[in-house]
Amino acid sequence: MISTKEMKILEENSEYFGVSKLDLMENAGKNCADYIKTHFPGKSVLVVAGQGNNGGDGFVIARHLNCKIYFLGEESKLKHEAQVNFRKLNKSQFVNDVIETHIIVDCIFGAGFSLIGGLFVNVGKQGIPEPYFSVIKKINKIKAYRISIDIPSGLDADTGKWIGKADGFVKANLVLTLHDIKQGLNKSKTKFNTKIIPVGIPEKAITCVGPGDIKAVIHERKPEAHKGDFGRVLLIASSEEYAGASVLVTRAVVNSLVALRAGTDLVTVAAPEKVGWLIHKYLPDIIVKKFHCSFFEEQHADEILKIALNHNVVVIGPGLGRQSDNFVKKFVKLAMKHKAYADKKHSAFPNLVIDADALKAIKINDVKGAILTPHSTEFELLTGKKLPAELDKKIEVVRKCANNNIIILKGNPDIIAYKNKVKLNYTGNPAMTVGGTGDVLAGLCAGLIAQSKHFEDDKSKQIAYDQLGSAYAAAFVNGMAGDNIAEVVGYGLIASDLLMEVARVIKKYRR
Repeated sequence: MISTKEMKILEENSEYFGVSKLDLMENAGKNCADYIKTHFPGKSVLVVAGQGNNGGDGFVIARHLNCKIYFLGEESKLKHEAQVNFRKLNKSQFVNDVIETHIIVDCIFGAGFSLIGGLFVNVGKQGIPEPYFSVIKKINKIKAYRISIDIPSGLDADTGKWIGKADGFVKANLVLTLHDIKQGLNKSKTKFNTKIIPVGIPEKAITCVGPGDIKAVIHERKPEAHKGDFGRVLLIASSEEYAGASVLVTRAVVNSLVALRAGTDLVTVAAPEKVGWLIHKYLPDIIVKKFHCSFFEEQHADEILKIALNHNVVVIGPGLGRQSDNFVKKFVKLAMKHKAYADKKHSAFPNLVIDADALKAIKINDVKGAILTPHSTEFELLTGKKLPAELDKKIEVVRKCANNNIIILKGNPDIIAYKNKVKLNYTGNPAMTVGGTGDVLAGLCAGLIAQSKHFEDDKSKQIAYDQLGSAYAAAFVNGMAGDNIAEVVGYGLIASDLLMEVARVIKKYRR
């Protein structure tokens, strides 16, 4: 079973791994047409197509079946892949209404019809607009066998709901769903006869991260957006011994969305006093909370937690030093206590990213719902588990240890695991073993989480953040930035080289 968001990620990643969207559309349409030829030989067919990608699948089906097609839309509004296939059809195939036929193939909306934050993406609050609503009513009324491609048009692909009257979705006799069952088919009160049609998505698009993971967590900013809408990040970083870490991680957060000409809206750093002044020097736009100490101690945990509660994401660890172990333990214990209370009351609590020295101070069972970014040695200290050399076995160990947390095990490849979900990231190179690249990764995680907020479709409308998607995207971006820099400087890469390059990577792949 798959959501519309996951399907879009797969389509984008397929293109990155060598199978274009045009190829996917051709495969989908041809395989659906072959199914219809095999199971309904000699029957007349009418394809009813909208102007989205589902309509594009319909154009391919009509071409392979050489059948009639009723197009609801304008050629000028078709996306590239759909337009290419539209132009391959013969003019004689087009009709101007639903006509009598043995089989009607529904390609009007498909999985593009989805519910996000209580609003349907492709329709207004009032219901399905004309002429779509009237056409769907005709399809349901005419005496023909109805086949919907991917999901019955008008049915929400994620929730299984429809809006307006009960005639507002195609009452399909058969659904040929593409690649995997859509969530809405399982959740719908109406049960459909469903067959899965393969579309040729490569295995790596499923098992590895790619550009689709970036697009999934970065949203366009509306003109009416204001300060704070796109996140507040707190960085608990550095001691006098490791002052540079907080600068790197802070700049990663700020630069993570230069593609939108702005980063996380508000970034605060909690740091020892001397380090705080250093941050002011290099990053004057950052809010710095200075503490009169050389490193954080247990007594600072309560005060810093109060600051943390006013933020959406908290990063803890880079450059703290092992002198701060007791502080980390106390802070994490207090944070987990407050998180448990917040979860019980269905209220918000900051997302936690734990990196570097903080990973050495705690055990995996001390935290829940956090992102942890260890390398192999830190992983063994954190979990007490030794990592096997074989990749398959290593993946299984990381997956089991992650449980309710998200682990990004840095390596070749990176392993990103949460519960039963695992993805690999193959971007990155040996030049990135230099100190500080992990700090940039932690900052990217925080910056992307802060940008990923959305409203869940439930009664509370509680703001939620895509932690797992942000972890996937951060690993890909960090590694790709390192690859781009290494092409220029080779093994001379230093961590600060990544800071602007991550923005270029995001700008390139988020389009």
